[in-house]
Amino acid sequence: MGVIPQSFKSGEITPQLALYTIRTKTISIIGAKLLKEKLEFLNDKGYRQVSLSVEKDNYAVKMYKNFGFTVIEEKENDYLMLYRLK
Repeated sequence: MGVIPQSFKSGEITPQLALYTIRTKTISIIGAKLLKEKLEFLNDKGYRQVSLSVEKDNYAVKMYKNFGFTVIEEKENDYLMLYRLK
């Protein structure tokens, strides 16, 4: 899992997550745990939001939505999703 600083129109720095796993139940559980830990880490660092892009047909879209990510931009094959940290 990686984090890439991004800046949106507001000028606010928004980290962009990069998480790649193969699709198995065990790996999906690990991916969810990694995502939870990374969101907590970024929240503790004072970030207010985090983004990611994902292919529309990727099985992880459901997981991201369950975490609270929302689609903020839709392209032909991808979603740009945003999560607001607390």
